[in-house]
Amino acid sequence: MRRRLPLPGLLLLALAFALGACASKPEPPGDWERVRAEDLEALVTVDPALAFEEASFLLASADADDEDGEKWRLLALEAAGQIAARLGNATLDPDADPVDGLAALLSARVLASDPIAASLFEGAALGAETESQFLLSRADAFWGEGKEAAAFTLFLEAFELGVMDSGELAVWTARAMEGRNRAVLRSVLASAPSSLDAAATEYASGSDPIHELLKGTVTIWVNKGIKVERGVGSPERVIGSGFFIDRSGYILTNYHVIASEVDPEYEGYSRLSVRLPGSSELRVPARVVGWDPVFDLALLKAELAPEFWLSFSGRAAFAPGDRIFAIGSPVGLESTVTSGIVSAAGRRFLELGDAVQVDVAVNPGNSGGPLLDGRGELAGIVFAGMPQFQGLNFAVPSRWIVALLPGLYDGGETVHAWTGLAFHENPAPPELLYGFPGSPGTPLPGDRLVAVDGVRVGALVDAQARLLGRVPGTLVRLGFESARGAYATPIALRSRPDHPVDEALTFDVRENLYPVLFGMRLDPRPGGIFGKSGFTVGKIWFGGAADESGLSESDPLLVQGFESFDDERYAVLRLYVKRRKAGFLDSIIAIPASLDVPSFL
Repeated sequence: MRRRLPLPGLLLLALAFALGACASKPEPPGDWERVRAEDLEALVTVDPALAFEEASFLLASADADDEDGEKWRLLALEAAGQIAARLGNATLDPDADPVDGLAALLSARVLASDPIAASLFEGAALGAETESQFLLSRADAFWGEGKEAAAFTLFLEAFELGVMDSGELAVWTARAMEGRNRAVLRSVLASAPSSLDAAATEYASGSDPIHELLKGTVTIWVNKGIKVERGVGSPERVIGSGFFIDRSGYILTNYHVIASEVDPEYEGYSRLSVRLPGSSELRVPARVVGWDPVFDLALLKAELAPEFWLSFSGRAAFAPGDRIFAIGSPVGLESTVTSGIVSAAGRRFLELGDAVQVDVAVNPGNSGGPLLDGRGELAGIVFAGMPQFQGLNFAVPSRWIVALLPGLYDGGETVHAWTGLAFHENPAPPELLYGFPGSPGTPLPGDRLVAVDGVRVGALVDAQARLLGRVPGTLVRLGFESARGAYATPIALRSRPDHPVDEALTFDVRENLYPVLFGMRLDPRPGGIFGKSGFTVGKIWFGGAADESGLSESDPLLVQGFESFDDERYAVLRLYVKRRKAGFLDSIIAIPASLDVPSFL
């Protein structure tokens, strides 16, 4: 599991209050009593990225002649010095954690262009060579532990930086041949064909027939004991699909298939096993290594040497009409192959990232099975279908899988890093709607996100992709366009809660969440036409639930009730409204919205 950065109890309370007050962002704060200097100084050694962000924010918010401004500047400089020291230690110490080293490197790149801290990083090695060093160091560690798929994922990330020397490349291409990873060799062949010998070139140019790919798939069985209904007992089980990803017996599948194995709220019996192709009786015990509920992924380990395993690079691109194949165990019928096409790419079906829509036939039991392209390379993992609608199914694209794989191998539940900022995507560029309590105070609602670390982003999913795989405690520089002009601000990544909207509703006024949930902003209307306090619709965002319900800006209304249903994962807002589109006739409407929104970065 990725490490969470601990904070002392009193410090956490002070910062939660101080930073939470910034989340509403009506104006830059000027009340320095919210953050005591001694608390921020203590934070410098615990989470220097967060300390730098907050000290910079306080400095920017201070009056030009404020004597406390120098205090915030010195604290920001001290926090930057801590990051510089961490980067130096990670670079010089061969036993240092490369994850921490990469986080320090990415943070240092942000600081190197910051007027407060730039002098600390003059002449520092912040280029692709250092990044490649950390990536290959982590890849070597995974390789030594027999976690080959994660090792190859990190190797390819380092390879794409374009700075790898011939010796390193030779080592890893030899490992790819040893690990029978055709996808990695294809990636090398496409960019550096001269680095492969004749045997590797021939292997990379080939493809695996379907009957071989079938040997790498498994049926997942989760025995949940006996379910008793009306005095009658019947076996309760979950059947899914999965596939081997290396020769050590690691298996990828969906989280929802094995959720009872790791969900702390599940109190019943649960026993996990896998069945190999052609072995109708033998079930091999397996254990869950890592899981990610957000992307519905899980990594399992079976103590056996598989006959075949699937290789992948995550570089597969989708276009509507592309031919694809799915392998799985629908209703337990193992080694079932179905074919179809890509119906659409870029569906915002997940809280982070996107999904690919396919028309390939899948049924209960296919969940967790591989989706393959025409060359037999992994294109995604089937995770959802809608039985009531024929041919409407979804898969997690492989590009998200490879970004998450090292964290899954690390074990435990994946901790995603995020900024806590929520955006509306249509029209582009993304418009800031809301800041989670404790999120950065500099961006204001209405500002539009245009860049991440100096790289232009046209859609929120592009920004999410750039942050995926980073750890909390890393600095990122977000670029915005606003009515105040273009600007860039350093932001420290936090740990993303399991259900952001649920927690926000606990800590924040629920009206602040209406832009995220329902796509509308309500402005208070004291006295109003209802004879008592009410609201006016201040803004409607195109495509949101409020827009689709026929509401429009300036409609007067009363909020009659708000309910959230955690188990079903949706909320309902009940309104008494005089809609202009309906001639100001009185009406009562209920607007539903999902609690699992894809709006947060």
